[in-house]
Amino acid sequence: STDAPDAQSIEVFAKTVGINQPSRMRRLITNGHTSATVMQNPKTRAQQNYLTAEDADAFHSKFMTPRTMSNVYGRSWQSLGAELRSKGIKPFSPNGEVYGSLFLRSDIARAIQ
Repeated sequence: STDAPDAQSIEVFAKTVGINQPSRMRRLITNGHTSATVMQNPKTRAQQNYLTAEDADAFHSKFMTPRTMSNVYGRSWQSLGAELRSKGIKPFSPNGEVYGSLFLRSDIARAIQ
């Protein structure tokens, strides 16, 4: 059957959470910061990483992006970004790795009331 797996590709998931460069999402997974599930691509038959509902939940429990923050707090990402900067909250960047506008949920929860 050519049914797609019950999961999202890295590219699709990255877009839905507002990560504009799927390569950053791929590196997050490769570097062990969030999980993915290897499944067979129905078209190419290649084994590749997908994000299942469980993988997505794990990502959301650890990280927030401007888009997901905006959805959770009901405010524009611009106002949230300004508040985070004013409180010294920096994007997630372990060992200087750059993942863009990706924040630890625990940092956001402390900063945004």
